[in-house]
Amino acid sequence: MLGDIRMRIFAIAAVALVASPALGQANAIGGQTVNVTGHGKVSVPPDAANIRYWLRGEGKTPDEAARAMVDTQKSVEKGVKGFLGANADIANSDLVVIEVRDPNCKSERNQPTLSEGECAIIGYLATAQADVTTPDITRAGTAVGLASRLGARDARLLSFELRDVAAARSEAMTRAVADARAQAQVLSAAAGGHLGRVLNINYGSYVAATVRDLPMVAAAPAPPPPPPVEIDMKPRPEDVSADVSVSYELLPLRVTEPRP
Repeated sequence: MLGDIRMRIFAIAAVALVASPALGQANAIGGQTVNVTGHGKVSVPPDAANIRYWLRGEGKTPDEAARAMVDTQKSVEKGVKGFLGANADIANSDLVVIEVRDPNCKSERNQPTLSEGECAIIGYLATAQADVTTPDITRAGTAVGLASRLGARDARLLSFELRDVAAARSEAMTRAVADARAQAQVLSAAAGGHLGRVLNINYGSYVAATVRDLPMVAAAPAPPPPPPVEIDMKPRPEDVSADVSVSYELLPLRVTEPRP
């Protein structure tokens, strides 16, 4: 009887000694993580074209210059909208009304001069930038030529872009997660373990849109001036961006018992 008990204690001790390397491995790997950055890319055709041109008006007074520019603006926008359709979006920016002096006026760069003699003001120049976004990318090039013919200056096809990014973003995110998992599997195998559950996923770093105010122009003293020339400004919004990273749990290799 006593001999049987001693034999059983000896057998339990032997099993504990054989299992100790696996237990040591679990303590070394358990609680560790694999942190990776996955990348996903989707290539899709653009769905919008961006056109840019400048408007210009000249006159003896600021109002004459602004009114001349507005007349050109209306003519160009009407023609471009009629050609590209109602889905074309036109935004204006960089409005400037400046005085023009005689070419014989000599002054150092950025130095003020009195409006007399050769430096007297002989007129005014009004300019503004216009940006057109249209989904009709096949006719964008023709629209550039049309805008030029109607009075726009330096009209150009600026770029193409993808505006409806929802489906493409979802596919890119799916590919990014798959890429992250593939990298994590390689790293975990090299470390002598295997992947567990996902511990953390980050997708953020957004940039909010900003709106810039136009500078205020001081009103002239009495007698009251005539109403200012109305110029319709349409500021365009800013873009938004985001990034992704993933953390996985690192687990020890599973120990399989040999079959009898």
